[in-house]
Amino acid sequence: MRGAISAAAIAACSLVYGLLLARLRRFDLARPPGRPPWWFGYSRDGVNLLACALYAVCLRVAGFAGPPSLVLAAALVLACYLVDWLVGRRLASARAPIAVFLLGGAAACAITFGAPAVDAAVEALLAVAKPR
Repeated sequence: MRGAISAAAIAACSLVYGLLLARLRRFDLARPPGRPPWWFGYSRDGVNLLACALYAVCLRVAGFAGPPSLVLAAALVLACYLVDWLVGRRLASARAPIAVFLLGGAAACAITFGAPAVDAAVEALLAVAKPR
């Protein structure tokens, strides 16, 4: 039950993240060409940081330890941002939030229902990356 709730929460975070990225993209495309406002880059950074924090909290609730939660959250943010950019920018589709939601939902199911294997893989990665 905990895995299903965590997967649903991660999918919901993906939907929120996709909608926020779509709103930023609409603003960016609607403004005149040239230099964006000073705050625009910070707003995109803030949205990415918020998504990473939300994903990390959901993964902690799913039972992952702190460092694996952060690694998985950062990987989810990068993957979702890439999908959003490909669908929203390159394909110029308004369906980018749906694509981000679908990717987040699929990743959430794979991560939470395959938690022991995912946790072991991330822990092995962190062990290799640990300074000696």
